[in-house]
Amino acid sequence: FGPENLFDGDTQSIWNPQGEPSWATYELNFTTTTPITMNALAIKGLGDSVHDVQTMVVCSQDSTCLSSSFPTGKDSFLPWVLPHSVYGNSWTFRFAVVTSYQPFLSEILYRG
Repeated sequence: FGPENLFDGDTQSIWNPQGEPSWATYELNFTTTTPITMNALAIKGLGDSVHDVQTMVVCSQDSTCLSSSFPTGKDSFLPWVLPHSVYGNSWTFRFAVVTSYQPFLSEILYRG
């Protein structure tokens, strides 16, 4: 259930913040070995509505933060075209759900 499952290319593996309180905003920090440019993302959840991420914020190392909302109950990749590209190798992702359940995400894809 670790955060590395979000970028492993396997949609059968999942991330879940076990032990964290419900109704929270969940935050993950990642560092890439080389700086990357992101101009689009896609997330994939379980599609069961109660564990699906409703909002996501991505912040680059220069503190540029962008946010988006996603529909729940979708068992497919949900695309997000960023309003402008963000660049860096230090990233913060924040997730929120609409229920008292913790989020389950299986994958994050990015395009640069």
